[in-house]
Amino acid sequence: MHDDKNFKELLLKGALEETSPDFTDEIMRRIEAAPVIETTHQPLINHKIKLAFIIVFVTVLSAILSISIFIPPSNLPFNLWIKFPSVRLEVFYNLVYFIIAFWFVMFLNHYLNKRNIKNNFG
Repeated sequence: MHDDKNFKELLLKGALEETSPDFTDEIMRRIEAAPVIETTHQPLINHKIKLAFIIVFVTVLSAILSISIFIPPSNLPFNLWIKFPSVRLEVFYNLVYFIIAFWFVMFLNHYLNKRNIKNNFG
């Protein structure tokens, strides 16, 4: 790096000055005085496509669950490389109930957040 005398002198004399005591207040006054511009956003995924994804997801999930309930892994037309431990049926039902409760709470939270945003801003 080459030495630039003017740059060094600028740094030593004036570039390291402290800000004024009311600097933050002045900046906040300018921000608050600025006009508010209302914006809208366009979602990346259309609502109908999102609904279609949810319907397909629920359909596939229910098909997999019904297959796993009614068809034991030994009767499937292909070999599973994952060996399922022998679990009691109660554990499986608890897992299903947990998944249902989890998604119910997630959708309820999503609905309440949407409603809260509409009530606060519009």
